[in-house]
Amino acid sequence: MSLWFHMRASGQLLKRRKVQVLRMTAVAMVGTLWCVVGGLWSVATWRDIDRQAAEVRIDLLVRVEATDSAVRAVVRELAELPSVDHVRFVRENEVWREFSGDVGADDDLRAVVSMPRLIRLAPKTTAATTGQLLLMTSSVLSQFGDVVYDVAWPRAYVDVLDARRRDLTVLAIIAGALSLVMFVLAASYAFRAEIHTAGGDLKVGALLGASSAWVAMPHLFVSILAGIAGVLLAGTFVAVGARYAVERLPWVRTVKADEVVLLLAVLALVGLTVSVSQSLLAARSAQRIKGLR
Repeated sequence: MSLWFHMRASGQLLKRRKVQVLRMTAVAMVGTLWCVVGGLWSVATWRDIDRQAAEVRIDLLVRVEATDSAVRAVVRELAELPSVDHVRFVRENEVWREFSGDVGADDDLRAVVSMPRLIRLAPKTTAATTGQLLLMTSSVLSQFGDVVYDVAWPRAYVDVLDARRRDLTVLAIIAGALSLVMFVLAASYAFRAEIHTAGGDLKVGALLGASSAWVAMPHLFVSILAGIAGVLLAGTFVAVGARYAVERLPWVRTVKADEVVLLLAVLALVGLTVSVSQSLLAARSAQRIKGLR
């Protein structure tokens, strides 16, 4: 019976306060869009950095006197390291093919050019940082110095990746915190404005002796409905815009649909918390006014 009453009261509120409901819906939609787009951009950018980090290779130059069996033993030990994704032995002919392909050298020069043997190592994306690679290379040289005499890796390239990670981390933390605060404040003021215009209803309910939850329930239903509508509209815009974004920014496709849904659910939960708190605060305020009288 009470649920039926609250639903009827909510329906009347929707008819009488269309402007306020539209304002709450618009605020929820814009705030959700802002937070979702920012969050998805951060995730896609981080994964693009990981994709570039996956291309990092470390070449360990093998000594001329080292036997193939000794080199394979080193390869097996390196493959067991937790920071190594995969590692392989590269012979002289393959090194020559890569070299001639890069510089356009003639095959006739193969007889006069001596190519080294390599152990090519691909670190995991989490280990493709300047600090970890410096530590790894120094450890390899000290442990396998009888087989490996030098190490080559793209230091400048990895430095750029480190800088991008740092910049993105700082930007994501600051922008994420500010966006969440702005979302909560905007939703709070928009929902409070609706409840403020409903002050007469709240006071009447309080004068009749109704509890805070009873008085606030119809307005809470309206706030929840407006918030859900705003989140759904934002999700629709994101789904439509994602098609065009993927065509122009291929790295955006790394974001998964379930991650979008998760972010929308988190924002919906935040909005629900704001709705409940604002409705209960307004109802308790109305009851305090009744008590003063």
